[in-house]
Amino acid sequence: MDAVVDGQIQKSGGKIRVTLRMVRVADGAPLWSSQYDEKATDIFTVQDSISERVVGVLALRLSSEEKERLTNRHTDNTEVYQLYMLGRFHFARRTKAAISKSIAYYEQAIEKDPHYALAYAALAASYSASGWYGFLPPQQAYTKAKEAATKALEIDSTVAEARPVLGNVKRSYDWDWAGSESEYKRAIELDPNYATAYHWYGDHLAYLGRFDESNALFKRAQELDPVSLIINSSIGDTLLLARRYDQAIEQYQRVLQMDPVSRRLTLTLAKPIFVRTTIRKPCRSC
Repeated sequence: MDAVVDGQIQKSGGKIRVTLRMVRVADGAPLWSSQYDEKATDIFTVQDSISERVVGVLALRLSSEEKERLTNRHTDNTEVYQLYMLGRFHFARRTKAAISKSIAYYEQAIEKDPHYALAYAALAASYSASGWYGFLPPQQAYTKAKEAATKALEIDSTVAEARPVLGNVKRSYDWDWAGSESEYKRAIELDPNYATAYHWYGDHLAYLGRFDESNALFKRAQELDPVSLIINSSIGDTLLLARRYDQAIEQYQRVLQMDPVSRRLTLTLAKPIFVRTTIRKPCRSC
């Protein structure tokens, strides 16, 4: 990755000021910057404007399908969108209480807009995570996850976010390994820039012992979302599964620098240390 785009949003009264900049990864040198104001009530106009400016400065040639994906809002209700974003915020924290809150926000969004496919897909992801982490009984969690993901695809068959959830259900509940991999691949086909698809596909391959393939997928997920705690943490998990304990510890420590108060990561960091220090040679006299 040669360059990244970041930005700041400031709200004052009825306006939003957006500052964008592109910097070179190698040395942080600025390549381009822009600042503009929009009405605070029209978040969708802000999103479209950001997309158009970035595409314009990069001189990108987008296909009609890519342009449609870029401008597809899935809902025109700003309140619904805000509920969805609140759900995503809590989901990213991955605690039992936070995922429970994410489910509540997604359900509110769906109640206000029953045709909001992204909210169904996100709701499916929260239920899938609840099953994976043991927050809900597997049958309840994965059944609800499958129902919500299926509903998302009924509304819009191109919603990539629903496919990895079906992959998780097939892997963790149906034990359908081939079917699971097919869903992850389909998600990437639908949206090659969806970091979670690479992340969960990487998880899947790591548990099958296909570590080289898994690492390649994690690298791509990290490129797409370099500040994601869960992606960076999962890279450590994969190193741990591959018995690369020193590298796992280094990776977990990097993530803890991003989030020093993460109890989950602190406990995870203890795993390779415990495993490495408790491995003993076979006792020949036993």
